[in-house]
Amino acid sequence: MMAEEDYKKSDLLVISDFVLYGLSPEIISLCQKQKHAENRFFALSIGSFGIQRVDEGVFDQNWTYDTSSGTISEINNVIEWVTRE
Repeated sequence: MMAEEDYKKSDLLVISDFVLYGLSPEIISLCQKQKHAENRFFALSIGSFGIQRVDEGVFDQNWTYDTSSGTISEINNVIEWVTRE
């Protein structure tokens, strides 16, 4: 859908426990192509597994939600993300 005119420069939020062992090269390539078209990708990891199992180059910003406390316990690259032009 991000390749369609109505969805250009879109944001995509992936909410997952990220209990997986990485993304396929095809998915990574497609995400990189969409990022060059000014689409953005965000990840919200639910639970204690974190997003470290996923290629960090895919997501523009990553958050981890701590289910035991009900808070966002980790924000990665937030200063770089906020100060980007």
